[in-house]
This record gives sequence, C-alpha cells and structure tokens, in this order.
Amino acid sequence: MASGFFKKLWKEYEQLGMLNHLGIIPDINEIVKKEDNVKEFIEAVKRALIFCKEAEIGYLSLFLVEKGYEFKQDKIAFLKRVIEKITRDDFFKDIKISAVGDWTELEPLEDCIKEAVLEHKEDYWLNLNLFINYSATSEIIDACKAIARKITLMKLDEDAVNASVIEGLMKNSGPDIGLLLFFRGYSLNDFIGFKGLKARFYSFDKSFLEFTEKDVKDSLIKVGLARLS
Repeated sequence: MASGFFKKLWKEYEQLGMLNHLGIIPDINEIVKKEDNVKEFIEAVKRALIFCKEAEIGYLSLFLVEKGYEFKQDKIAFLKRVIEKITRDDFFKDIKISAVGDWTELEPLEDCIKEAVLEHKEDYWLNLNLFINYSATSEIIDACKAIARKITLMKLDEDAVNASVIEGLMKNSGPDIGLLLFFRGYSLNDFIGFKGLKARFYSFDKSFLEFTEKDVKDSLIKVGLARLS
C-alpha cells in the first residue's frame, strides 16, 4: 500500500519494508495531567493521521488504555472528551473509527464509544483503531477457549490449528503492525497482541503531544524500514 511513498515525498529516502499499519502508544498518564490536554492530544492525532494519509498507510492504532488500568475520574473525563471530539470534529468524518478491547465494561464511556464506532461510513480514507480496556493476554485466552470448544464439538481438528485459525479469532484491527512508536518510555505492558508480533519498535523520550512527521521518518530509518538513498 505504501509502495513508492519515499520516492514520491522524499526522494532522498529508499523504502526497505512495507508499512500498512502504524501503532502508537502515547504517554497517557502524563498527558491527562496537562491543561488543555484534549485539544493538544487531538492535534497530535491529526498530525499522525495526515502522515498516514500521505504515506498511504491504511491503519493507525492508538493504544490508549490497557485492561486493569486504574480508571480515575480525570482519566475517564479525558477519554470521554477525546472520543466526543473525534465523533464531532469534521476532520474525522472520512475516517473509520474502531474500538478494540472490552470497552463495553466501561459504563461512563460506553455510550460515546458506541456513537463513534457505530457511525456507518461508506467512503473513508483511513482506519483509526482505539484500543480501550484492551488486554493481549485476555484476547489470547479467549481465542484458546474458542478453539477448545470447537475441538470438543468436533468442529475443528486439533491438527488444523495454526496461526491463521488463531488470527481469525482475534479482534479485527487490520493487518500486522509494521512500526510501533512509544512516547516518553511508555512500556508495552499488556497491549501488544497478535497483530504486533512482527512490528519494529521505536521509543521517543518526549510526549506524544510533540509528535511530528519527522519522528516517523527518523524512526523508519533507525529500525531499518528505510534508508537514505
């Protein structure tokens, strides 16, 4: 999907690997402490989406809240305002929003998330995945239980269990993540599941609120997905 991207936009770059899915883990714990944090966060998301559009990257995943996260009132309020802003901002009208995780367990956020993800869009230029109350461990356990039930009911032969079967039981969030960016040293925790097993990783010692297009360009070179030609 991103073929010719570097030659088209930056002739000095040569692409070495395909990138169809970009993942970002923002420094949420620090961001919620800042004033005017929602506005700054949305602007950073927009910059990431614009980069993806120009680079012909079809999927952007934002890993916002892992399962078991301590949901204090300020964090709930922040997430609610972010999701409501995404739903109402015209910038996102041509972007398909998906929520990945057990977000229906979060009653204060459930209605606004439903409004964001259930809006039907026939024409859209990018998929934005919001990982909310997500656990890679839980997803793998659920997939194992589903496989065990199928084998017990003789709907699946145990010798037929392979990566494709497992992937088919995972929450649909697009192709494999090619590049995963961390901001301010935020750790993987229990975020990265099946889609991130082949990803290249790069960490920034700054906030996601300071995200720029150059960050992605530099990280692509440093992880070996691009080089100066």
